[in-house]
Amino acid sequence: MAKIRNFKKAVRYLASDLASETLLATEFVKGFDRAKTPDLIEKIAKLQAGALGKTKFAFDKTPRDFENKAQYNKAKRKYYREAFEKLNATVKDEAVKIVDEMNAAMPKA
Repeated sequence: MAKIRNFKKAVRYLASDLASETLLATEFVKGFDRAKTPDLIEKIAKLQAGALGKTKFAFDKTPRDFENKAQYNKAKRKYYREAFEKLNATVKDEAVKIVDEMNAAMPKA
């Protein structure tokens, strides 16, 4: 449970940092492409909503499907670890794409 809570906090912090950096660049960086700001903010909001919505996982096996409780617990931990790693990689990839778009909107000089 703590891992889910920490992941959600990290996603919220990431989204708020990306959004604030975008707004700061829009206001204070001369030559920043202001037309891209609404699109970037929308992508950041979708990233946050999508990641927070995907944090619910369900292990589809029961203890009866295994020889003993230890094997069940091992399989369950492995399932959740892999699911979080996959979700974390997806969020990271999306954040990198957003940062690349932010960098593309910055002035060249």
